[in-house]
Amino acid sequence: RTVGEPGAGMNILSVGAMNDQNTIARLDDAIAGFSSRGPTGDGRLKPDIVAPGVFIHSANAFWEGGSPDFVDMSGTSMATPHIAASYILLMNGIGSTFPPRYKALLLNSAADLGTAGGDTTFGWGYVDLQAAFAQRANVLEGNVSDNPVRYTFFRGPTTTGDRASLVWNRHANYSGGAYPTVYYPLNDLDLSSYNEVDGARLAASTRTVDNVEQVAAGGSFASTVYKVKLPGTLNGVAQEHFALAVPAGTAPIGAPSLSATMSVPPSQELGSVFTISADVRDTGALAAHGVAATPNLPVGLTLVSGATPQSLGSIPAGSVRTATWQVRGDRLGVYSVSVSVTSTSYEESLATTSGTYPLEVVDSAPPTSAVTGLPATETTPVFTVTATALDPGGVATVELFYRKDGGTWTSGGVDPATPWSWMFDTIPLGGDGTYDFYSIATDASANVEAAPAGPDASTLVDTAPPVSTLGSLPTYVTTTTVDLLATASDSGSGVSSVTFYDRLAGGPWATLGTDSTAPYSWTFDSAAAGGDGIYEFYVVATDGIGNVEPKPQAPEASTTIDTIAPTTGTNPSGTLGANSWYVTDVFLRLLPMDGGSGVASTAYRVDGGA
Repeated sequence: RTVGEPGAGMNILSVGAMNDQNTIARLDDAIAGFSSRGPTGDGRLKPDIVAPGVFIHSANAFWEGGSPDFVDMSGTSMATPHIAASYILLMNGIGSTFPPRYKALLLNSAADLGTAGGDTTFGWGYVDLQAAFAQRANVLEGNVSDNPVRYTFFRGPTTTGDRASLVWNRHANYSGGAYPTVYYPLNDLDLSSYNEVDGARLAASTRTVDNVEQVAAGGSFASTVYKVKLPGTLNGVAQEHFALAVPAGTAPIGAPSLSATMSVPPSQELGSVFTISADVRDTGALAAHGVAATPNLPVGLTLVSGATPQSLGSIPAGSVRTATWQVRGDRLGVYSVSVSVTSTSYEESLATTSGTYPLEVVDSAPPTSAVTGLPATETTPVFTVTATALDPGGVATVELFYRKDGGTWTSGGVDPATPWSWMFDTIPLGGDGTYDFYSIATDASANVEAAPAGPDASTLVDTAPPVSTLGSLPTYVTTTTVDLLATASDSGSGVSSVTFYDRLAGGPWATLGTDSTAPYSWTFDSAAAGGDGIYEFYVVATDGIGNVEPKPQAPEASTTIDTIAPTTGTNPSGTLGANSWYVTDVFLRLLPMDGGSGVASTAYRVDGGA
């Protein structure tokens, strides 16, 4: 570290010496051993640039008194005039008197030697006045301040190896030709480059103690964005004036700028899901990146779907991207909806919020309701009817309507509170029959549901048992079997079956059998029941829902089964002669007998007569 004063000054060009080996070619040029090396005591990069300084043939300052007019000398003092002359030649073609402009131009066009980028031996490179002159128009001047925007942008094409160099001055208060009376700390500026297509950073130079920043292109890009930024506060000036040497075709460019407009329906039904959208436009001159939109929804509006924030990616300058969300209105009222947009472009945060858009959540749709399904049949005259009802704003009342056997619809009562239910009594309505039901709901906004086209539910009320009758039987039957025939009827669910019962008179009743198909009949066989005798019968019917007819108080029919013929005996009285003949008058007593139905009559004949 050999750089001292005044070479360590910030606002000057500190020049190192190169040995050109007395050849035209630069390939054999090398740094002079006596050339001072940096950095400075506070860590700044010095020298700034190098120029030929070994065996330079120059005018002799001590030419009087017989000394030669020209001498060959070596030293950084011989290198520095190369840079001073370069300044003058470049100023002649440009005219600006802002020193950092020429410093930036010379550093940006110098041949980079040693470590890539600036180093403490060659500085920012080996002066190349030919290249500097060719690039003399490629230096831009600008300003940055600490309020409100701390950065400014430039844009242009780059090819691999292109560089951009930023130079500015440290500030002090001068009083004429005297030394400065006040010295201000160096204002810190940073230089970064980005690919405009995706906003990716290509390079950055963020030295904190130097007033030179330089970035180099690592590839070719059609649109490279350079950013000059003030990361801290300013000292001594209201804005920092700087010079930026850049590749050809680079020019100042405005920052990205975002605006947002929304599409919001003016009104929506309570509980409905609807779409809102935001068109986000980049109204600036540069593409915006990392753009995201977030809807601002007040309480009462609920986000149903759509990311929040919703990424829109990159937006080229002048282009639009659209974000959409699904929203549900959960409360009545008038709401204000807006969207907030953010972006991280070129490592800077951008934000904007749209204007507000009114949206009213209304309740003009009627509620819906339905009577809950009923069993196909009811066996009790009083039963519960229930209903369900829905409305986003709340159901106020539900009214039940009914009709019997297809008659006129009649109100069955209004229930003002959930659960919606009614104790329905059919007795005052005539009892058994087919009952149809529907419901009509009214919501909290007084919207009334329309009556349905048909009933919501139906049921058959059948509380009465069926009625049956057993057909009459003959008093006597001479066969072992008897055919029984019954009739049955039911005004409700219909007859399901008829069961036949029998007993031998005075004995216990027994189930004979059940017939489920009309005409209801059964064949009784006395042989299996005890043979001849007096038999009694009755029937009991069951209807379609299980109502069972009460047992009758007395048998419904009876018959005597008598399958054995009667017998007759005789008891004659008189005088018996020979050969079993009576010789006197004979008194003949007939003795008929029958164990079943009894003797109905007797008959006799005399001497083969009738």
